[in-house]
Amino acid sequence: MGYVCGADQRYIGMVSASSLIQAMERSAALDAALLEAPPVAADRPLRGVIQAAARYDHPVPVVDNDGAFRGAVSQGQLLQTLTQKADRGH
Repeated sequence: MGYVCGADQRYIGMVSASSLIQAMERSAALDAALLEAPPVAADRPLRGVIQAAARYDHPVPVVDNDGAFRGAVSQGQLLQTLTQKADRGH
């Protein structure tokens, strides 16, 4: 998976190797390779991030208040964090 950002670092979308290949085979623009991957806000409560991550098989993109890409959170990362918190009794 790869994340597409503009020159201003604003998140545009996400692509996969196969979506890029398919777009190239059709001589389509990059927009045609973008996958459904709505971002979550960096300040979104954890419950909302978990709900977003549960909908997709890929990491969820995270953006700041200006829409700039800040990273991504996977289901595995969320489960690992929740497990560590549970182990510590939080």
